[in-house]
Amino acid sequence: MWKIILVIFLFIVLGSVFAYKYFGTNSEDTSQVLQTGENIIYVSEQRPASSVLVDWVSMVKGGYVVIYDDNNGKPGEIIGNSKILPEGESRNVPISLVRPTINGEFLFAMLHEDNGDGFFNPSIDILLRDQDGNIMYMIFGIDQNAPTP
Repeated sequence: MWKIILVIFLFIVLGSVFAYKYFGTNSEDTSQVLQTGENIIYVSEQRPASSVLVDWVSMVKGGYVVIYDDNNGKPGEIIGNSKILPEGESRNVPISLVRPTINGEFLFAMLHEDNGDGFFNPSIDILLRDQDGNIMYMIFGIDQNAPTP
């Protein structure tokens, strides 16, 4: 009888270790969670400020991260943009805004491809899309209790 109990106990322990290893989350390695295509963006919740910090962006072509106001759940006015970013991965990208953010609001971070001149122009620097043709953006919140980056 004790052998059966021991086998069941070992089965539960090994099953738990397997589940944790393959299905658990690792907060330090976000690339496994975020990497879903060629053009990727991640912006964590931010504290109210006159700038935002983009945690991670990856683009197949050089371009910009552009911050838009929320207009009833859709991108509104542009309130800031990054300097030109190279093809590939960039981390901790600071973006100055034309106005301070407000506690409780939501903003859009969108990827734009540079047309080759090295200067952001929203009328000619087109939006980047994922492999399915969807516009690459992320909605993020402003919260006075957000962790400090």
